[in-house]
Amino acid sequence: MFRFSNIVWVAVLAGFLALSAPRAWSDDFKEGRYKVYRVSGPPVTGFVRKLPNAYEVEVRAGITMKIPVTQVRKLEPLDEVATETIELTALGGVSDEDIQSILGSGEIELSAVDGREHVDLESPLTLDRDSLQEMMSAARTAGRQAQYYPTDHFVFVYTSDEAKVRALAARLEPIYEWCAKYVAQLEIPVERPDHKLEIFFFGHFDEFLAYRTLKGQSGHNVLGNYFPDEHRSAFFDVETFWTIERDLKRAEDKSLPIQERRRIRNEALRKAEALNLEVVQHEAAHHIHFGFGIFPRVGEWIPWTVEGLATMFEVPPSEAGASLGAINHARLGEFRRAYGEKGERATWEYVRGVILGQNDDGYLSRYVMGWAMHHYLYFKQRDKYAKYMQALADRAYRWTTHFGGLITGQDTDATARQAEFETIFGEINEAWVKSFLEHIASLRYRPSLDNR
Repeated sequence: MFRFSNIVWVAVLAGFLALSAPRAWSDDFKEGRYKVYRVSGPPVTGFVRKLPNAYEVEVRAGITMKIPVTQVRKLEPLDEVATETIELTALGGVSDEDIQSILGSGEIELSAVDGREHVDLESPLTLDRDSLQEMMSAARTAGRQAQYYPTDHFVFVYTSDEAKVRALAARLEPIYEWCAKYVAQLEIPVERPDHKLEIFFFGHFDEFLAYRTLKGQSGHNVLGNYFPDEHRSAFFDVETFWTIERDLKRAEDKSLPIQERRRIRNEALRKAEALNLEVVQHEAAHHIHFGFGIFPRVGEWIPWTVEGLATMFEVPPSEAGASLGAINHARLGEFRRAYGEKGERATWEYVRGVILGQNDDGYLSRYVMGWAMHHYLYFKQRDKYAKYMQALADRAYRWTTHFGGLITGQDTDATARQAEFETIFGEINEAWVKSFLEHIASLRYRPSLDNR
């Protein structure tokens, strides 16, 4: 069951808005296709019917949503059935005192928003020039004079060599395409990003550290960041990472045999290239997933769902494929080293706890078990997996778009998560976990493609 302290708040707030705003009907309304502009959230397009207290919008065959009349600002006709735009009374503001006065009341029914119109993810995104200027200023504060490089879906503010940022862009545009393909395959309801996704690419690790310090973060072993609060990512030329830079300097030591110097240099450059690709692809996948609205940028998430999905897109190109279409041998190798060749060290109770967000032991449960779970569900239970990811995206949408971020936080407890998961996939028992572990054990592991 949903926790009262979160989901009921949403129901209460929606009900209060419906009761407190003036009703606004148009006597000459005719059924037909409309673009429905809401008081909050993006517009919705579909066939519209009028109910006693709401509009019913059929966004596509078999999928309808109900929007309370007091939440609709304008109806724009899209065919010959309706002849003019119908203006509706806008909803006034609600004070903090009003909200507090109704918290705790569970008697008001929420008319849920169930669907969204199809969005075009592939066409080029617009550039937010005001935000770009802010990024240029932040980059100068962190290091050298910055330049910017736009692509169809990204804008890079960089202090590195132009050739390196172009190479980075050439890697990330395909990741965007893979993510768009993923949501299309699974019919996940998503949002089109408002503008090009914004990325810092620093020429040196020290600049990256300076920027992270500006953001109130620390640590010298971080290779990339996605910052949900400002919806930006930050990376740097990994050849300047302290361990790689150390080895490259060692390769210049003329006291060493030339063959040894070459070996050290080649190994350092190979490691830098692999890390550049893997880390950047992982963090960029986060950036895209949050930009699409698969997960909310505020509140909490079930850890394995967020990190595990990003690991599905971090595989660098090789003869075995890339990104979503390839086995992540680095994660598969970690899984077997941590849990055994057949997953024998992963008990069914532990796996069940990871799924429900109860066993969050950090790296292993989020990244390694998270990758394995997404791989299993995506390749072996695709239809059910699609329904689950649709449900997660719908919940993210309700929190961050429909309610404007006013009420944030994880809206499910472990009991509700279990009900949601098991309604789709069946009971998480020993037999279910055994099937999952057998699938992961059946995958052919190729150490040559494991760069860890």
